[in-house]
Amino acid sequence: MPARDVISGSLFALMSLVSVITGCGRRAAPEDESSGRIEAVPSSSVTISSPKSAPGCDLGPESILHVDTTVKAGCSVVVTRSYEVQSGVTLTIEPGARLAFGHGMHLWIGYGRLVARGTAEQPIVFTSLDDKSPARGDWEGLIFAEQAREGSSLDHVVVEYAGNQGGLGSGALSFYGAVKPGVLAVRSSTFRHSAQAAIAVADPQSTFATFEGNTLSDNGNSLAVPVDVLRTVGSNTFGDPVRVRGIVTSSQTWPRFDVPVRVAGNLAISGRTDRATLTVAEGTTLAFEKGAHLTVGGGVGGALVAKGVTFTSALENKAPGDWIGIGFDAGALAASSLDGCTLSYVGRDDGSALYLGGVLPKKSKAPIVHDTKFEHVKGVAMHVEGPSCGELVVEKTNNVTDGAELCTFESK
Repeated sequence: MPARDVISGSLFALMSLVSVITGCGRRAAPEDESSGRIEAVPSSSVTISSPKSAPGCDLGPESILHVDTTVKAGCSVVVTRSYEVQSGVTLTIEPGARLAFGHGMHLWIGYGRLVARGTAEQPIVFTSLDDKSPARGDWEGLIFAEQAREGSSLDHVVVEYAGNQGGLGSGALSFYGAVKPGVLAVRSSTFRHSAQAAIAVADPQSTFATFEGNTLSDNGNSLAVPVDVLRTVGSNTFGDPVRVRGIVTSSQTWPRFDVPVRVAGNLAISGRTDRATLTVAEGTTLAFEKGAHLTVGGGVGGALVAKGVTFTSALENKAPGDWIGIGFDAGALAASSLDGCTLSYVGRDDGSALYLGGVLPKKSKAPIVHDTKFEHVKGVAMHVEGPSCGELVVEKTNNVTDGAELCTFESK
């Protein structure tokens, strides 16, 4: 055989072998998610159907994150197990990412931190895996534990369809245990469709670094928090009641809430190291649950400053005596003021809606209560543990009731 024919035949055989090898390296796109491969979709929306996912578009093969992890911009991640951020790890979620959680799943921030900073145009979404008929409580939520590190941030984030009641969380975003103050800043974010509260905090020291410009709607409650947490809450839009409990231990001014602030149990204003003054914004409604009351003073002292505030019952079918009332200790009187307020559905047969436990300020000072209405009161409106009702009952003070006796006194 001529040499050129031998060479030609060898080249043909080599090209055929290359073609076979190349063909073996190609894989057809899967027909369904059970194939365990990534569907052919635009790069801005990569859908993860198994642990075999595009770089930067999953949370890794293990449920505990031991290294810094980033979910890249625009990724869509299916989360079919609960994940835990531990050991000083930072989980970063980039703008436009979407994490869809299976039933009852959560993201637990333990010894690490979560940084999720979207934009107005590309918010980050934490949502339900059920995209056909999502429901409140489909997944548990974001949970920050006691050991969570400072520096976590949620900015232009949407958290929806969370609040599952089968786990450790009590809301779409929960602080579990005594989370350190200032661990998390939440700005310009949306919390909606939670089966429990949008935000749930267990310990009074677990305050926010920032909580500002957020929208909370269609949740069990907007916030369910110890009352001291409200001092780190700025201006937000609330669609459901704010539920508070506990003791105001330091001076604070509440922003105006356009929904009722529901008081669970008894509320106290009692300074821990200095006198605590609670200033309530005009137009706020405090709604007290059955048998609850507010006490002012105690500790090293306390004061309440309220103008144009409504204090009323939280019950659906309201009646006189639903809640007990407000009590001022002697040390609280001079620094406190109720101006143009309303107290309703309050009192008890052997008591009063407002109890003033000491000698009233002198006439030269403004009376502690003026231009205030008492409505649907059981018992008397005000009772003074002192020699007289003073200026509380004079015409110019303009305190009125809808039938109950305005003031009684008792000198001891």
